[in-house]
Amino acid sequence: MRVALAAVLFSQPDLLLLDEPTNLDLEGTLWLVDYLRLYRATILVISHDRDLLDAVCDHILHLDQAKLALWRGNYSSFEQQRREQQAIQLKQKKKQDDQRRHLQSFVDRFRAKATKAAQAQSRLKMLTKIEPVTAIVDGQVLPFHLPSPQKPLRPPLVAMDDASTGYGEVPVLRQLSLNISDDDRIGLLGANGNGKSTFAKLVSGRLKATAGSVRRSSKLEVGYFAQHQIDDLDPLATPYQCVASLMREGIEAKIRTKCAQLGFPNVKADTQAAQLSGGEKTRLLLGLASFNGPHLLILDEPTNHLDIDSRAALIEAINGYNGAVILVSHDKYLLTLARTASGSWKLIRSNHLMATSTIITNMSSSVLAAATADE
Repeated sequence: MRVALAAVLFSQPDLLLLDEPTNLDLEGTLWLVDYLRLYRATILVISHDRDLLDAVCDHILHLDQAKLALWRGNYSSFEQQRREQQAIQLKQKKKQDDQRRHLQSFVDRFRAKATKAAQAQSRLKMLTKIEPVTAIVDGQVLPFHLPSPQKPLRPPLVAMDDASTGYGEVPVLRQLSLNISDDDRIGLLGANGNGKSTFAKLVSGRLKATAGSVRRSSKLEVGYFAQHQIDDLDPLATPYQCVASLMREGIEAKIRTKCAQLGFPNVKADTQAAQLSGGEKTRLLLGLASFNGPHLLILDEPTNHLDIDSRAALIEAINGYNGAVILVSHDKYLLTLARTASGSWKLIRSNHLMATSTIITNMSSSVLAAATADE
């Protein structure tokens, strides 16, 4: 991805076409945004990354119901303009509907009366000449369902003391010391290959410590989502089958109710995974990971296959979840909004975990400075 992208960028074309170019680590994404902001030729970019669209674009082409509409400004400006136009058109439609009802009422009352027939016919002609106002209706975005733990645990949920871990003799991470409490929101930053996913696996219990110690509460329930799980889904499995495997009671009505709650109503619950979109697979896996209300939710790049509206819905669900959260992501918008007053960021650099700024404006400098230091 990086090599192909670099080859295109450094050829300096007059027209640069980019389709989802920010499927990179945070360092690469930040660099790309800075590069494109200074690019002097025409750029056409397809993206679900609102930070990129805000920083780089001065026009938005919106494809809706097989029609393209051009809007001036960046993505945030487009959102504001669209909301304003939607409000205006809804008001116009209501006014027109009232006018239609008034005219139709007159026609219905007086078309049979000889003295009013001409007036009724005139009103009928007026009705046929009214051009209908079509209100802007946004597509429905299904909410994500992340149930909170029913019984909170005494902190710490996880305690690391000088822990190291890896996949062979050489550790990927060393000397990790961290306590995770039940209300923590931890955003994990760092370049690809620095060990973010390794850290997530260690916390979840999927990897063991090779030195030091990792202690977990005896009753700790962990929900774990990682982007590679999408590729590991059984292509023949359906949401119904996945949900049924986690439910003690095999009552079909209850299983289908749960499927609908996760965003798979009716026949969608019987659709094989191979026929689901990347976003739908993400929705299913997130629902399965949080099925029993875990105390700790670990999300490793959860937004890669989600559109902008679905990302906003996921942020809302995370903020409504009352357990601890560890987020591994290159999505600045997610890292900015999916956190609470107790939130923090941890930067993985040179095989170590360290605290970094909790101010979003310093995120770029923190990550890029670390990348420079590692070179």
